[in-house]
Amino acid sequence: MNKLKNYILFGIILAAGILFRLINLDKPGGLWYDEATIYSIASQHGLSGMYNADGHRFLLFPLYYIIYNIWINIFGNSDLIIRLMSVFFDTLGIITAYFAGSQLGKILNKNNSKTGFIYMLLYAINSSFIYYA
Repeated sequence: MNKLKNYILFGIILAAGILFRLINLDKPGGLWYDEATIYSIASQHGLSGMYNADGHRFLLFPLYYIIYNIWINIFGNSDLIIRLMSVFFDTLGIITAYFAGSQLGKILNKNNSKTGFIYMLLYAINSSFIYYA
């Protein structure tokens, strides 16, 4: 029964975190400058096209632009879809926060999952993560 409560709590925190990130995702005024710049690089065809669009930025984070390119080729290129990639990866961050907190709890010799849930909750409701996701 205790595991079931943990799964339910995990699901509630994760759902709340996703909900917070989806509220007002389709912001008026279009894409921010950095989002438009990233899109202009990632929307090019092939690695050489992305490099030619802005080689300096592409070489800083090539894997990011490649994943971004795949994302927009699969799901489309509306403002909402472009921003959903950040929500997706930040949702993975919420899940990772639970496991990082659980490991911290084990290091502190507390054999329960409270530390993981606390860290997960703090990550899920952090206004900076919500705003930029």
